[in-house]
Amino acid sequence: MDENGKEYFVHVPSKHICKPVKLSSFETPEFKRLERKDIAFEGKSKTEELKIDKSRILKLPDFEFRPGKNGNPEGTLVIFDSKGKSTIYEYFYSTSHETYICLKCQVKNRRVTAKIHVDGKNGEKYIELSKTEHICEPKKDEFSARVINHSNFMIVDREDKTNPAKAIVFTSKEKELCYEFRFY
Repeated sequence: MDENGKEYFVHVPSKHICKPVKLSSFETPEFKRLERKDIAFEGKSKTEELKIDKSRILKLPDFEFRPGKNGNPEGTLVIFDSKGKSTIYEYFYSTSHETYICLKCQVKNRRVTAKIHVDGKNGEKYIELSKTEHICEPKKDEFSARVINHSNFMIVDREDKTNPAKAIVFTSKEKELCYEFRFY
């Protein structure tokens, strides 16, 4: 069950080392096909597991999402250091674990994670931090220096394969020098 009481099943077929079998091999007199209403699970539902330590919760504006390296608009989670917004901890999204992981701590063999939750009442996202503390130092937030104003770049779109689309990024307001990026 998810936090909204909806039932779901998590399955990653690519992780199987066995081969799927025909359903007909199970339909024998020894086995009875059950309906969902006939099954009662003993394990905890996810709604019971969601008892979250309030001291480990971060709400906006203490974090933000930024594009990841492969274009995912929420591929990077930035958590602002408690000392101010000029230093940050940067997390990457792990699809296999469905959580964000601090890369600098991961390199030092420490797993510091953050999980996204959605408030069922107002629909706002919030972050649950892991109990593991950072062993890395926060880094200076240089993201705004990397953001290029629309007047300092242009996109040249060509529809043929010999001259693909390009982004031209100027180095100054005078637009005398530029970098050329090709789209692949």
